[in-house]
Amino acid sequence: MKNTNEPDEEFLTTDQWLSIFCGLKIGLLQSREGLHRKLVKEDDEAWQAVIFGYAFAFVRNIHPLWVLARENQDYDAVFKWMENGIVQRVPVQLKMLPAMNPKETIDGLLEKAKKYSGNDLFLVLFMNRSEFFTTITVPRLQIRQLWLWGWSKPDHSEIYLARVDLEKPETFRVPFRPTPRS
Repeated sequence: MKNTNEPDEEFLTTDQWLSIFCGLKIGLLQSREGLHRKLVKEDDEAWQAVIFGYAFAFVRNIHPLWVLARENQDYDAVFKWMENGIVQRVPVQLKMLPAMNPKETIDGLLEKAKKYSGNDLFLVLFMNRSEFFTTITVPRLQIRQLWLWGWSKPDHSEIYLARVDLEKPETFRVPFRPTPRS
């Protein structure tokens, strides 16, 4: 790819994805059901990839960030962006801590995540709960980066984003508008 403004395959920018999803989600906002609701699995994973991608691009100042949201046997999405004249492609594996299953824990999800490997893989956990975690046990993972994200405000106007790293963890608050940037 010569220019990140030129799409290839089935990649769309986060803004293009948001345009698609806002048609589905904006009615939920108006009915006060919120932005996250049960969608078919593929749409839900695409939504998670796009919202995480939106926040990731915001904190890393990547514009545009291209997202291919299609389940593969090894990952759920691919991110692509230009960095220092080089195209970066990162496979993304998505997992969710469900809101309604108290038996499922973040430590349990991380333990299951040990099966994933890839020096280029981002493992992204959506914290679909209102609780915040102060301490988690991170097993040895063979991945590039581990990220946690969730909504930090009940109206979904802000995304909580954390890069889990034993040496240099990072946390961010990202403002979110359910319409693409102009």
